[in-house]
Amino acid sequence: MASGEVVGGDFGMSERKLASVQRITAIAPIEGADAIECASVLGWKVVVKKGQFKVGDLAVYLEIDSVPPDAEPYRFLWKNTEMRPNNFRIKTIRLRGQISQGILFPVEVDGIEGDDVTETLGVTKYEAPLPRGSDDIEGQFFDGVSKTDEERVQSAEGAKRLESLRGRSFYITTKCDGASMTVAQHDGVTKVASRNYRLADVEGSSYWRAARNSGLITFIDWLPWLAAQGELVGPGIQNNPLGLKSHECRVFNIYDLEDGTFLDLGMMLSLSIMFGFQLVPVLEHGHLFNYDQEQLLQLAEGKYEGTSNEREGIVIRSNGTGPRVSFKAISNRFLLRGGE
Repeated sequence: MASGEVVGGDFGMSERKLASVQRITAIAPIEGADAIECASVLGWKVVVKKGQFKVGDLAVYLEIDSVPPDAEPYRFLWKNTEMRPNNFRIKTIRLRGQISQGILFPVEVDGIEGDDVTETLGVTKYEAPLPRGSDDIEGQFFDGVSKTDEERVQSAEGAKRLESLRGRSFYITTKCDGASMTVAQHDGVTKVASRNYRLADVEGSSYWRAARNSGLITFIDWLPWLAAQGELVGPGIQNNPLGLKSHECRVFNIYDLEDGTFLDLGMMLSLSIMFGFQLVPVLEHGHLFNYDQEQLLQLAEGKYEGTSNEREGIVIRSNGTGPRVSFKAISNRFLLRGGE
């Protein structure tokens, strides 16, 4: 029923390395460009000044969604303003036809390949604003339940998880573009949380409306030892790319608080039928995972069903017994069109 020991995914995971010391594995020219070229680091492609780096060099790599501090080395990034904008973040861009994901700087800190220098450099993670109706904080997030976040397949940790999943049972789901939410019990009462906080049940709360519309309040009332996590989607949430008419929660994880394990796909499907909530769309499941990074990035691209909107990407998870593994692949088409 459960997926076993958690080694990667949403529960019990380590903080993401937003800034780290990494080795440049390749340098390639960009057609028609005289001043810039493309460097490869981990699984990412980054546009750099020509001649700034060579293969084998160590560099400080800032991932997309990083927010650099308001310090001199980074001020060229917001050159048209006097100080860093409050919502500034490193995004996927295209330069002279080449996708660039992140920024590379010469190493000016003590460290070796793989070192996490996020805190040392004062880099933080971009957090999207909470949806309307979600600013009524009741308290801290649930005890015993970790906040949701997935490693991208191009990161060092994501690459490790990909290899650890090879040859095992797996399933791949659509990553719905919304806001993370959790439904679980606190002090014996079913509550709803955003990614970081429990939220008060007030009029206009899109989170509570979604939890009720999706049947998750009843589900957790009946099975209080479980926690359901999913994506809040609908009107006013990330421009509603799924084209929904009401607020809903698409569930992607169900966690057994007593056993400390995730339920497998078959059990989640059974419970969704029994209680009437929807899971995130399942694109594929099988017994022998054998995708590589590039194949997963290609699979990530597509449209949300019934719409012309680019989907955010996919999430890949282990299924059944054995160590829990999960990671995501975000669509480059989605990122280039302004997705987060």
